[in-house]
Amino acid sequence: GVVAMPFTYTPESVNGFILSGFDAPISDRRAFSPPELFDEITQQVGPYLLHETFPIGKRYDLEAYAGELKRSIRNRGEICLHLLSRRPTDVFAVVFTATDHVQHLFWRQMERGEGAAGDLVLATYREVDAMVARLLEAVGPDANVIVMSDHGAGLLERVFYLDQWLEDNGWLRRSGARRSARIRRASGLLKRML
Repeated sequence: GVVAMPFTYTPESVNGFILSGFDAPISDRRAFSPPELFDEITQQVGPYLLHETFPIGKRYDLEAYAGELKRSIRNRGEICLHLLSRRPTDVFAVVFTATDHVQHLFWRQMERGEGAAGDLVLATYREVDAMVARLLEAVGPDANVIVMSDHGAGLLERVFYLDQWLEDNGWLRRSGARRSARIRRASGLLKRML
């Protein structure tokens, strides 16, 4: 079984279940395999919260965003607990996106010790840790468990666009429409200004 794995929309029919990840445009029957699982989850657990912690525009109401983070983590965990108890599988995977989203928004504040915004990253990790503990209890001591991250985190100081550097230095030629010399010069000017 798979819950919230990125790039699983539209989910294929599998021997088990898939609840699509953040690439699903909306949480409805099309994001579930089998589709009727959507009805079961909605009726017995509640809505499948999919995009509530996505960071766009969220940093300005810190209290509301903190609530959305907790609600999303608990929702994802409760859905997993339901699935583990009702639909046993040989392999089960879940992705908690809240940690990724909150660190993208508030890593700088955390490093600087800037009050509630800085504390939100650690609070989110604690919330996920508590839910993982509940999931571990549900699967029992004989389960093989892997906990991983798709990337680390840290303060973002600069961005390096490898494809642009390769093109600028003659190592890459893009297929399709070629950029005019005027566009290349404008692009270079913008880079120097930024």
